[in-house]
Amino acid sequence: MESYQKDVAPNPKVEMIHLSRDRDNAAALKWARKDKLPWPTIMRNQIDASLLTHYSNRLPTYILIDREGNKVAEGKGPVWNKIKAIE
Repeated sequence: MESYQKDVAPNPKVEMIHLSRDRDNAAALKWARKDKLPWPTIMRNQIDASLLTHYSNRLPTYILIDREGNKVAEGKGPVWNKIKAIE
């Protein structure tokens, strides 16, 4: 959460999205609310409609994509380093 608050929240060019693979939507939303996740959560049954299906099979992981859906970086370290470099 600290990295999000420092590097993502203040940057209008970056948005974090959580793709949930949980089969129980209520439990997944309860977890996200309990942890006060400030980013959008796309539930398992919404992934197809979100056009992010290609990335949903790799969870859990960090993937940075551009607006056109092209992968820019993958893995926690490379993604956060790239986010820090985006101005």
